[in-house]
Amino acid sequence: MTHPLAQDTLTAIQNAFFQFMIGNTDFSVGYQHNAKLMYIDKTIRPVPYDFDMAGLVNASYAKVPEDQGEGIQIRSVTERKYRGFKRDIGLLEKVRNEFISSRDQVIGIMEECQPLFENSKNYDEAMDYILEFYAIMDDDRKFNNDIVTQARTK
Repeated sequence: MTHPLAQDTLTAIQNAFFQFMIGNTDFSVGYQHNAKLMYIDKTIRPVPYDFDMAGLVNASYAKVPEDQGEGIQIRSVTERKYRGFKRDIGLLEKVRNEFISSRDQVIGIMEECQPLFENSKNYDEAMDYILEFYAIMDDDRKFNNDIVTQARTK
């Protein structure tokens, strides 16, 4: 196991925000569950994969595991839960601003993918899911409640 606090700080925060954006709780960067660790430029960086249990995907077979692990406690895969570790607030704000500034790119990618959806309802739900993430990023109170205060200490 490689503890997340031993990983490259900015990359770890970016990964945690990405996982929160797509509503994925089915991962562990420490135990490399649906994530690999890469040693790049003398730092350890998480690389996520396998998003079928993410709220953004909302696969018909997706379900919340009975044993969710410490502190997760969600009722649906579409319910977001921040699983990143407590970090310096300045670094959280830096990554928050990175995500906010990339909003147009993310929305553009979603729009490009629209033909890949089975129907317009699924696309609209996925787009709304992403927009809900940005509503959290844009609101200081929501950001504090949903990310800062939810950051893990163990």
